[in-house]
Amino acid sequence: YIPNVFSPNNDGINDQLAPYYSKKVIRIEQFTILDRWGNIHYEEKDFEPMNTGLGWTGTFGEEASPKGVYFYRLWILAADGLHYEFNGTVNLL
Repeated sequence: YIPNVFSPNNDGINDQLAPYYSKKVIRIEQFTILDRWGNIHYEEKDFEPMNTGLGWTGTFGEEASPKGVYFYRLWILAADGLHYEFNGTVNLL
C-alpha cells in the first residue's frame, strides 16, 4: 500500500512517503518518485521492506519540492520468486 497524499511539514504526521509492505515482500528492488517532467525527486534501490529509515521527505536536492502531484514506481521481489511493478500518483501537500 502506498498513500496517495502526504504533507512533509514536520508536524510528525505523514511527513515521509514510504510504501507499506506485506510479509510476502522479500526485497524492494527500486522505489522512485518523479515529477511531471520526469525529474527524479527520490530514489532508493535494493533494500529491506521494513527499513523505516527510508522514504521521500518531499525534497529535491536541498530544496522543498513544489506542492502537487508526483508519480511513483515501485519494483519488488516477492516470496513467490516473482518481480512485481507498481505505479501511481501521490499528492504532496
